[in-house]
Amino acid sequence: MGNLRDTIVGRDMFLFLDYDGTLAPIADSPGEAFMPQTIRSLLEEVSEKIPVAIVSGRSLMDLRGRVGLEGIVYAGNHGAEIWDGRIVVQQEMSGGRVVVKELVERLEKAVAHISGALVEEKGATASLHYRNVDPLRRDELLDLFTNIAGDYQGLVRITHGKKVLEVRPIHAWNKGDAVLWIMDAMGEGRLPIYIGDDTTDEDAYRAIRGRGISVSIGYNSEADYHLKSQGEVRDLLSLVLKEERIKT
Repeated sequence: MGNLRDTIVGRDMFLFLDYDGTLAPIADSPGEAFMPQTIRSLLEEVSEKIPVAIVSGRSLMDLRGRVGLEGIVYAGNHGAEIWDGRIVVQQEMSGGRVVVKELVERLEKAVAHISGALVEEKGATASLHYRNVDPLRRDELLDLFTNIAGDYQGLVRITHGKKVLEVRPIHAWNKGDAVLWIMDAMGEGRLPIYIGDDTTDEDAYRAIRGRGISVSIGYNSEADYHLKSQGEVRDLLSLVLKEERIKT
């Protein structure tokens, strides 16, 4: 992290982090993904020094409940909902929500016979998790998803993550939109640093290119820096905290 340290030294930072795979290790199911206590303690200390935002595909309520820290910004559903002590963005996508709900209902019926498949409805968005599906049945699952999603072409956006397919209304914000809105509203003059691990984080990497620093867990051609594993997030948080302590 030597080069990264040189880049942030003396800078006023705004730290953005994904949740699953970044703050919390990837788990077999979404409900089992929790932050280690060491990460939570460091994040709390960092948030007392600089602005922090957590940007996730999880619903806003789920995200806030899992992190449970006051004084930070939460962006749920890939940025469609933003909270800084109150809801400051909640995209009105009533038509989009209806489409997502209908797609979810069809998908749940279609994949009910495939053990390990999990359809997660999150209000504004939805996910199909297949981490626990037998590898021999994943092609069948993905074919079912593709056939159903094809009926909603032009109405929803599909993105691929780590053993998950994300469904969003076509005009819903992505993580990059959320980061830019938060920076414009709350981060004037600060250096945005975004830490993520998945393809949905690429929108944020691109959004701050030339303006901030992007860090990917694992190699990603869109990111400026790379960490070898999720465990190194703790070291990065420690680095940020150390630099802030030096400044004060």
